Amino acid sequence: MKKMKVVDKFVAVKALLNGEKADMSVADALAFLDERIAITEKKNASGTGERKPTKTQLENEGVKADILSFLATQTAPVPMKEIMKAVGIESNQKVTALVTSMLTVRKGEVNPNGKIVRSEVKGQAHFALDTEV
Repeated sequence: MKKMKVVDKFVAVKALLNGEKADMSVADALAFLDERIAITEKKNASGTGERKPTKTQLENEGVKADILSFLATQTAPVPMKEIMKAVGIESNQKVTALVTSMLTVRKGEVNPNGKIVRSEVKGQAHFALDTEV
């Protein structure tokens, strides 16, 4: 098989499948497809390995621990504003995302890593430790 660009090889394989004349034999097309499958499998396999957590992920784990420690001291469910004050983070979005990731039931599905339950008091979300965990 002569030296061809990858795009040209795909065009040739497509032409072979359509029964048209191509600059590639069936054996060459099969070899090319096997090569591309191997490349794709290698690329997919590299993404499934354990990766080191990022600096932000490590920081967030500390904040999650702080949230759990704060909720452990509370006797009743507390609103998000109290959690934000307790952990010292002013970003409502960040604290909400972290608390949501730790909810026992999220979007109707049970979260196996859930440690927090959500309830509503007068239309406002309140959070507490899940006592059934």
